[in-house]
Amino acid sequence: MSQTQSHFEEIEAAMKAGGTAAALTALIDKLRAEQRPHELFDALSMQARHKLGLPLVMRQDLESVPEPQRSQLEESSLAVCREVGRMLLDEGKFREAWMYLRPTGETAAIRQAMESQEPNEELIDELIDVALNEAVHPGFGYQLVLDHYGTCNAITSFESSMYGKRKEDQQLVAGLLIEHLHKELLENLKSDVEAREGQPPMEDRIEAIVADRGDLFQQFGSHIDVSHLQSTVRFARIVENERQLALAFDLTEYGRRLHEDLQQPGEEPFVDFFAAHGLFFAAQLGNDVDRAIGHFRDRAENVDAHTQGCTSIEVYLALLARLGRHEEALLAAAKLVKPGMQFSGFAPSMFELAEACNRFDIFSQLCRERDDVVGFATGVMSRG
Repeated sequence: MSQTQSHFEEIEAAMKAGGTAAALTALIDKLRAEQRPHELFDALSMQARHKLGLPLVMRQDLESVPEPQRSQLEESSLAVCREVGRMLLDEGKFREAWMYLRPTGETAAIRQAMESQEPNEELIDELIDVALNEAVHPGFGYQLVLDHYGTCNAITSFESSMYGKRKEDQQLVAGLLIEHLHKELLENLKSDVEAREGQPPMEDRIEAIVADRGDLFQQFGSHIDVSHLQSTVRFARIVENERQLALAFDLTEYGRRLHEDLQQPGEEPFVDFFAAHGLFFAAQLGNDVDRAIGHFRDRAENVDAHTQGCTSIEVYLALLARLGRHEEALLAAAKLVKPGMQFSGFAPSMFELAEACNRFDIFSQLCRERDDVVGFATGVMSRG
């Protein structure tokens, strides 16, 4: 008798001896021992339904199951998902494991398993898909993209994978890209200087290396793909980490020295792309603050939001907020933000600004003037 045939006989014997419960136990024991997770899921689900007096094979929607059975079945289903998902994790099958672990809301186990896994060619795409695209472990997944596929693919991944993700995850991933590109550019510059001067420069800041070396910027020459540089600087707007802001500023110091034929203009308020971004980053580091505020205030007040979008307003409000000038930002928002304007969420909302400076009186008055009864009530109630 084959091993499979003996399984059939054992289950049938268990059924005769102890009924459905015994047969399910025998089935589950065999599937666990043989590490057959998908079939185990089905068997455990049947066992959960049987214990609740429900049919082994459900032909009705969960919503039609009466309480308390519905809640008990949902709880049992999560336990089943958890067990099967962890079995698949142990086998290194991350995409399949996530299919079961997603409903449980548990990511710690899969994150830990990813970090302990040695990436290989067969597994790398699966790890990136779950970690980055499914937002299970974005920083880990994005680092894999940088390490295995390079800057170009990393930029494409940022564009395609990070839209709509949590701000914290966007900042984490953007920070990794900034660090990666800065390191690449710094190494290329040092190699060039060594080739020209016979020894590498002692400085570790791009700004210091390029300050008095105009010969590094010959026409149509650059030490890094300029499109990669511009994309990274653009993504860097979202970071607030001081060290990464300093690296981003350093990148703009290189970019603004490139020959004009290599520099593509940006969109408002960053038309002078590298110079304007440099001003934005420098202000957050405590440098040229008044000049930065003046520039971005001018663009917020004078760029037509109806034809060119609201980015100039958002950038100005975000800068004020990051500088701790929340009340000033709130008053600016009251002046600049018109009803019906669509914002990306880059800048704090008026409620968040009011909360940061504890000026719900201003917020409530603004809501009254705009006939926003819900906002008005929120402001009144938030005063405490």
